[in-house]
Amino acid sequence: MSFNLIFMGTPEFGREFLEYIHSNVEFNIQAVYTQAPKKSNRGQKVNLSPVHKYAKEKNLNVFFPSKFTKSEIDYIKRMKPDVILVVAYGLILPEEVLMIPSCGSVNVHASLLPRWRGAAPIHRAIINGDEKTGISIMRMEKGLDEGPTYLQTAIPIGENDTYGDVYNTLVEAGKKTLNDYFFPSSHSIHYPSRQNPEGATYADKIKKNEMEIDFNDTAYKAHKKICAFSPKPGAWFEVESIKYKIFDTKVLLRNDTKNFLDSEKLILPFKENFLMVNKIQKEGKNLMKIEEFRRGYSKDFETIKKNFI
Repeated sequence: MSFNLIFMGTPEFGREFLEYIHSNVEFNIQAVYTQAPKKSNRGQKVNLSPVHKYAKEKNLNVFFPSKFTKSEIDYIKRMKPDVILVVAYGLILPEEVLMIPSCGSVNVHASLLPRWRGAAPIHRAIINGDEKTGISIMRMEKGLDEGPTYLQTAIPIGENDTYGDVYNTLVEAGKKTLNDYFFPSSHSIHYPSRQNPEGATYADKIKKNEMEIDFNDTAYKAHKKICAFSPKPGAWFEVESIKYKIFDTKVLLRNDTKNFLDSEKLILPFKENFLMVNKIQKEGKNLMKIEEFRRGYSKDFETIKKNFI
């Protein structure tokens, strides 16, 4: 069975699934919808979303409405899609749009719904210290990620797994789960299952101030924040008006710190326990191993250590 499909997505996560759909001959992509291009800080360059760039490279029809007007909705109706596939689009779809496809509107969401509905499910799962997350294939209905789920695939989150680690695993799990949804085995029928609203949590969009490391937190909580913002944009602290981003950290108990008193490592104290920092990036400089940083920026290294003694 082949599908006439409209794809809607914006960031890199969405592009991964557009590429998967485009590579499969069973899908006829009628149109791609993404968020409108944004100007850079200086206003000179227009930045296309990753989905927009990919669609343009593959000569797909791209649309980027700021809202769905009657004429926009009528145009989608005329295409008569079998399915609308939404992956991290970032705009709320009117119920009238959701009802257009003959096979419904389907969302790929990067969490085990109803946990972490919303914009930043991967970050929130890591920051919260969740031991697992996953992919949900959901029928879209009115409300934020509230529709019934067809399929879910769980993946573990290790203590030191970064956003990059979890993201890559979710993409692969998501492609397989989506394939199972569209092309089930002869013995599989996927019925939608209603979410339990009592288990709902919300993954609010990440704010810039959340990336600052709070030394009144426990070392474990700070470590999970560092993991969530690795490899980018990076969690940071400030010493003498200079920002330092840190990566690749390890939680140490008080007794463990005795082994590193005379080493080149940077040990940071927290409300409970300590963090050993393996990589650091001074504001405006390149990411470095802590040993290289100590040799190249010895004054900064000593200033940081003195600040936390």
